[in-house]
Amino acid sequence: MNFREGKLAYHWPGGAWWWNSGLVVDEDEWSYVAMVVNPSGVTLYVNGIGATHSFSAQMVDFGTMKLGSYKGWSGRNFYGEMDEVCIYNRALSQAEIRELMHLTKVPAADLSLIHYYQFNRASGIVTDRSGILHATLASGAVRTISTAPVGGGTSHRMTVNTGGPKDFTGTDVTLEFPVFGTYPNGELVVSRLNVNPDHPVGPQPTPQQRYWIVNNYGSNANFSELESIRFDNLFGITTTNGGSEYKLHKRASTAHGNTWSGELDFADQATSTSLTFGDGNSITSFSQFDINRGSPILPVELTDFQVKKTTNKTALITWSTAAEINASHFEVHRSKDGTSFEAFALVEAKGNEHQGAAYQLEDKKPFQGTTYYKLKMVDMDGTFAWSPVRSIMIHGLPSNVIVYPNPLGKSRLLHVQSIFSEDLKMELFDASGKFVGSREIPAGNGQVDCTNLAQGVYFYRVTGETFMKNGHFVIN
Repeated sequence: MNFREGKLAYHWPGGAWWWNSGLVVDEDEWSYVAMVVNPSGVTLYVNGIGATHSFSAQMVDFGTMKLGSYKGWSGRNFYGEMDEVCIYNRALSQAEIRELMHLTKVPAADLSLIHYYQFNRASGIVTDRSGILHATLASGAVRTISTAPVGGGTSHRMTVNTGGPKDFTGTDVTLEFPVFGTYPNGELVVSRLNVNPDHPVGPQPTPQQRYWIVNNYGSNANFSELESIRFDNLFGITTTNGGSEYKLHKRASTAHGNTWSGELDFADQATSTSLTFGDGNSITSFSQFDINRGSPILPVELTDFQVKKTTNKTALITWSTAAEINASHFEVHRSKDGTSFEAFALVEAKGNEHQGAAYQLEDKKPFQGTTYYKLKMVDMDGTFAWSPVRSIMIHGLPSNVIVYPNPLGKSRLLHVQSIFSEDLKMELFDASGKFVGSREIPAGNGQVDCTNLAQGVYFYRVTGETFMKNGHFVIN
């Protein structure tokens, strides 16, 4: 391979060193490059993106080999850093190239890897970990500490062009995409690395020696915000605050160094072995991910949190604490759907360190139907924790819109009932996301005849002037 003005090219008998691959190796950035030769030509890759030059490629018997130099000529050298070099006696597929991008190799697991150089020895020869063709440093080459986003681990590849949860087997990552929206529309490769990144994400990375990288090869680099991202098979996770002390950070998929973002989101759900980052995670493109545990658990012991309906059809919110050490205030958040919350009241903490305190607040205008509440308990230094969610229903349906029965039986008559008096529109889609029809729902209540639909799973979208609801139903 060679580089001409940052563009990746190649040398091979019968080929064309001047061929323009269109692949660029960016200066001062880590890149993963590969060259695959088979009888029909040469394919070059940069970070898993390939370009092929077709010609009749003949077999070549290499006598000697120089890494970083063309025939030892003084003006034809590579000025940069190499993390490792792999040589195979077979042509790797595009899938293999992508899956191996961030993984160090295990020679015993692939006997076609005939030469493998990692430059990890402190001094002396450059060891060939797969063969016996050891190398020596020459022409001023020196060893340095690698900062590459690579390590031992595992990867999984999947095409994503629909919504729903996507479990990337073996990586302990599940990505959930919205039912409707923009998707990557192509291959994703998730890699779990069983090492620490070159630069720590924070003072308390959780867990130690593990982080994740997602490479997006789809046609859409940006997509609709994830419903959630879940990390499983973790250890040492505390669940006292529902996971709110665990913060998610990201950086570009090929980044290294001190380039981690600030806190992207905090975990909404936690078990002893998993963390889920859901509402408001802001993930609309892919990257490297790591988790840092924030400040110690908030020193507020919540002993009770209740929401009750008053005779005036308002919501009475009460809570009490056993102790409040350095507590600042409580924010009361509410939601129509139990997912998207917003703050609507702030109550200063009484700060009783030994006996705790009792609080109450009246929501005079709860939402029609079900209103969900939770407390954000904030410390003097800005750390916080969340209470469990409580809900109350005041004159209304258990949801703004309900669609029933589900599953749909022989009658094939789907009922739509809402708290709204406006005209609604219901759009129907089959399991593949194909639009199959729409119906008008006058005054927010009505029936939809589904006799023309075959058995199976269908998704629906009900929209009005000020809201939208998605869901699915089954026709037996």
